[in-house]
Amino acid sequence: MTKFLKAAIISLSLVTLSATAYAADDEAAADESAVTDETAATDEAPAADAAPADEQKPAAETEKFFPRFRFGVSGMGGPILGDIRGGAGGLDLRAGVQINELIGAYIQPMVALGAGASSSDTSASLSGLAVAGLAAMAEFDFINMLFVAVGPEILAGGIAEASVSETSGSGSASKGPYFGIAARAGVAIGKTRPHRRSKFSIALDMHVIFAPNAVAVLPMIAFGFDMF
Repeated sequence: MTKFLKAAIISLSLVTLSATAYAADDEAAADESAVTDETAATDEAPAADAAPADEQKPAAETEKFFPRFRFGVSGMGGPILGDIRGGAGGLDLRAGVQINELIGAYIQPMVALGAGASSSDTSASLSGLAVAGLAAMAEFDFINMLFVAVGPEILAGGIAEASVSETSGSGSASKGPYFGIAARAGVAIGKTRPHRRSKFSIALDMHVIFAPNAVAVLPMIAFGFDMF
């Protein structure tokens, strides 16, 4: 009986040790599996973070337009019409601000000299003008090529005319200031860069001068250069 109890106790001890070893092996396997899952999750995380990099970035906003300085110069020549007949030539400058791509504003100093003479079998006439003025101009620019400008003008200088015939003679002269109207219209050809144009211009440069003794109209062709 005693031998039988000893054998039973020994068998029970062996079974207990086997169960304990088996449970330890299961826990080790579970820990190893958890570590493997964490490693896989860590390896996959950058891919998730990198996904937005493939998405298209929003386009940059269009650069805002700011007003800029503008200037120009032109040489001009043409006829004198109205109460005085002859020819004239001159020079004008432009300096101001280009408010946006469509509208500009500037002052326009100008100087012009002109004279005319006519004769027939019984009469002769002479006329002349020498004026310098300053105009305040508003300009509209279209498709980076066409422009139209107009504004009031104040001029200093003098206008004179004289005529003689077989029976009489007359003459008149006046000294400024005179009021006038200036206008320009034409085409500008050259470089167009973002927010800056550098152009050669061909224009009809018109000056209408109101003098006490005469009205002089100067429709002159002008060739010039503008940055605006």
